[in-house]
Amino acid sequence: PNQGAVWNFPSGNTGSLTAKIRLEPGGAGVQIALTDRWFNPTDDTVDQFANYVLKIDENGKTPDGKHFLTPGKIHKLTLTWKDVDENGEAMLLLDGELTTIKLPCKQPCPNGISYVHFYNPATRTDMNGFSIFSTAVKMQ
Repeated sequence: PNQGAVWNFPSGNTGSLTAKIRLEPGGAGVQIALTDRWFNPTDDTVDQFANYVLKIDENGKTPDGKHFLTPGKIHKLTLTWKDVDENGEAMLLLDGELTTIKLPCKQPCPNGISYVHFYNPATRTDMNGFSIFSTAVKMQ
């Protein structure tokens, strides 16, 4: 079965989400989506409807092929978004350092971001997955 987790927080058009996560060796990676509404944690269509989506494969790389996370190591990810009501893009920090990865706003939302959706994109049973150690949000 699919695996996922969802967390709700106060909405905001501008803000940041920080999560400490670890890709477990042998796991299928992780998809992190910022949304303006609740989705079932196991919903495999969230990437089609979310406002911002970050996909990291089993090797810790993003779809553009840039090395991103080291499996087995805890990383601090910070997604910052600005003006989601006007299609503003999100920036990504890895372990406190700004990356060149920018996430386009897939759809604007007038009421702001209020959920993070963590999803395991495995296409077969994944007994390793990923771990979430903490989450925090700041709104501006």
